[in-house]
Amino acid sequence: MIATPQPFRQLLTMKTSFACAAAALLSGLFVTSPLLHAVGFTESDVVFYGQVRKSGGGQTILLQGGHLQLTFANQSDPTNIVTLQTDLRPTGSGAAKPYSYALKVPLAYLPDPTRIGEFLSVSSLPNRAS
Repeated sequence: MIATPQPFRQLLTMKTSFACAAAALLSGLFVTSPLLHAVGFTESDVVFYGQVRKSGGGQTILLQGGHLQLTFANQSDPTNIVTLQTDLRPTGSGAAKPYSYALKVPLAYLPDPTRIGEFLSVSSLPNRAS
């Protein structure tokens, strides 16, 4: 039997430990987590800036107070309807604040059918069946 020098044996133990840790980490990346399965692949939110105007008496007035509700419907999937609410307030850069609102719309690629009303789907494919 050949004797292995002590420093070399420690190096093998460290390499083996590192390899096991790396394998565990990489295998975790390829396993679908429950959160990923439940939501789909979330995308960055899209932000809409807009103006709400009141017209009358030959003029329009920019409204920057009140409440706004917007409903988004996915034309590719009629079950994917997202309704969001926001307050109207002076929004934008500069002293003029030229917008009435900034609204974040959450997007997801193939959202789970049980959460279809929380994300606007950005896929051209129909959503997964539950």
